[in-house]
Amino acid sequence: MNFKGKKQEKIGESNEELSKRLNSDFVVHNMPSPLSSSSETNKANFSAPQNHKKTGIIIIIGGILLIIGLIYGAYILIIKPSLNPSVNPEENLETVNEQASTTENTLTPNQELTVIPSSTLPGIEVSTSTVASTTELETPTSTISSMVVDSDSDGLSDEEEKLLGADSTKIDSDGDGNADLIEIKNNYNPAGTGRLASSSYLASFTNPLLKYSILYPKDWTLKNLNGNETVLTTSVDENYFIQVIHQNNTNNLSILDWFQTEFPEQQMGEARSAADGSWSGVYSEDKKAFYLNDQAKANIYVFSIGAVEGNSANFTNLFELIIDNFKPNATK
Repeated sequence: MNFKGKKQEKIGESNEELSKRLNSDFVVHNMPSPLSSSSETNKANFSAPQNHKKTGIIIIIGGILLIIGLIYGAYILIIKPSLNPSVNPEENLETVNEQASTTENTLTPNQELTVIPSSTLPGIEVSTSTVASTTELETPTSTISSMVVDSDSDGLSDEEEKLLGADSTKIDSDGDGNADLIEIKNNYNPAGTGRLASSSYLASFTNPLLKYSILYPKDWTLKNLNGNETVLTTSVDENYFIQVIHQNNTNNLSILDWFQTEFPEQQMGEARSAADGSWSGVYSEDKKAFYLNDQAKANIYVFSIGAVEGNSANFTNLFELIIDNFKPNATK
C-alpha cells in the first residue's frame, strides 16, 4: 500500500514538471483589437493614403512638364529650322560680287566724257578710261546729291533760282505775269525789272586779249587762265564749273564743217545762232559742250559744263544763259 502511494506521488510530480516545461515552451500572442488600439496607431493608418495621393499628383505634374519640354525641343531643333532655312554668308558674298562686277563697267549718260580739243581743266584730272584701274570697290563718301530739285516745277532748278535771286517756290518770282524761265530765255531778269545784264546777281567779264564778254553768277569765282585762252568760273564749293576755251579757226570753216572735221565719229547736237548774227554754234549730243564760231569765222570758242561730283544738269539753264549772252569781237 505504501509502495503504491509513493508511486502515485512520483507520477504526480512528473506530471507537474511536464506541465511546467510545456508552459515555458509556448508563448501565446494575442492579436490587437481594433477597438482597444491607441489614437496614434489610428493616425498612422489614416495618413498613409494621403501621402500616396500627393506623390501621384507630383508624378503627373512632372510628366506634363516633360511633355512640354519635348514639344519645345522639337520646335527648336526640327520645325523652326525648316521654316527659316540657313543662309550661307559665302553665297551672299558671291551674289554681291556678281552684281558689282555686272554694274561696275556700266556707264550712265552722265558718265560719258566729251573730248574737246585743247580743253584741259586746270587742277582737275579726268580719266578717259571707262574701266576702273582696280578691282576693289570703294564706298562713296560724297554727300552731294545727283538729283535735280525744282520745287516749283518751272523748269529752273532750285540751285539756279538761288543764283539768280528768284523764288524757288514761285513760277513767277517778280509777279510781272511772266514765268521765270521765259524771262531768262529772253534775257530778262526773273527777280526784278530790266535785262539780265542789269541783275545784281550777275557779273560781267571781258577778256582783255580776245575782247569777248560773258555774264556769270556773281557768287561764283572766275579765273582767267592760259594767257587769256581759258576762262573758268566755278561754284562756291568748287564742285560745278563752266569754262570757255578759245582756239583759232585756221581754215575759216563754218561751225558745221569744223565739227565734222574735228569729230567725224560723233553725232552732232542742236545748232543755234545769235539773234544779231554775231555767232553760230552747235551742241554736242549730250549738250555738255557748245562749239561757237564768230561771224568772221576766225575763232572757235568751246563752252563746257561739268561737275566734280553731283549732276551738272542742276545748271543747264545757267549754261545756256552764259552762251546766249556771249559777245564776241566780230571784227577781229
